[in-house]
Amino acid sequence: MRFLQLTSIIGLLIQAQQTLSLTNPIRENPAEPDIFYDDGHYYMTYTSGDRIENTRASVIEDLRRGETKTIWTDSNEGRNDAMWAPEVHRVDGAWGGSIWSASRTGTVCPAIAKLDTKNWTVDQWHVISSPDQPWEKKMGGGKSGLGINEAPFPLYHGDDIWITFSASHCKDPGYSLSLLKLNGGDPLQKTSWDKSGPIVSAAGGNYGVGHNAFFPLARREASLDLFEKNLFHATKKSEGNCGPDRFAMIQQVIFDKDGNPSFDQPGALDAETAPPSGQ
Repeated sequence: MRFLQLTSIIGLLIQAQQTLSLTNPIRENPAEPDIFYDDGHYYMTYTSGDRIENTRASVIEDLRRGETKTIWTDSNEGRNDAMWAPEVHRVDGAWGGSIWSASRTGTVCPAIAKLDTKNWTVDQWHVISSPDQPWEKKMGGGKSGLGINEAPFPLYHGDDIWITFSASHCKDPGYSLSLLKLNGGDPLQKTSWDKSGPIVSAAGGNYGVGHNAFFPLARREASLDLFEKNLFHATKKSEGNCGPDRFAMIQQVIFDKDGNPSFDQPGALDAETAPPSGQ
């Protein structure tokens, strides 16, 4: 009887171990991935060539083969190659989405504005970061330029607020993630944000690492304190890539004893990492 009990316990431990790991990349070809969890499913939204797609699955590992739908195409074919960064959010109980597009070139910077969700009005916007560091000005082919700060995404822990953003051009292997931390001042003022970076960059055969989103523990009420996973894209191409040759990866975010986030660097492809707790 003890042998049977021990065998059963070992079997359960093996099964638990199998459910506590996932393999990167989590999905091939998506660029600028965003993710949220709702009603028992993960939903990952991303750019796929000339369209925006969404893939859903009940567990993270199944996003690589989950149910996929096209959720946006532009009737104006001239704009189909100039839309990026799809995001889906729930605000005051209502779902909404956004995409980023541009009709001209120039310096790209993150900005903040006051949002009145009752009347859906947006106040004047304020730039909170501009590319003024060497790691933000890599434009591909070994050249430097105006630089890029794009794809901001918030991270909350306790009373602290950070914003990650992607620095440099996606066609440069040095495309990477950087960090802004609110230092206690007015969030609408650039001087209230302390910049550091790069915090996640090329490693493990992954290049052009950037455009991230954070998401919380699975199967729990979404809370600002529960963000623990970092979703981002990368490419195998050592020169960087702005096209479909990118893939989505997930790495851990850990907060130290002082409450500051620590970001895992991209691991080797096909390496296992722990999925969100509760899965």
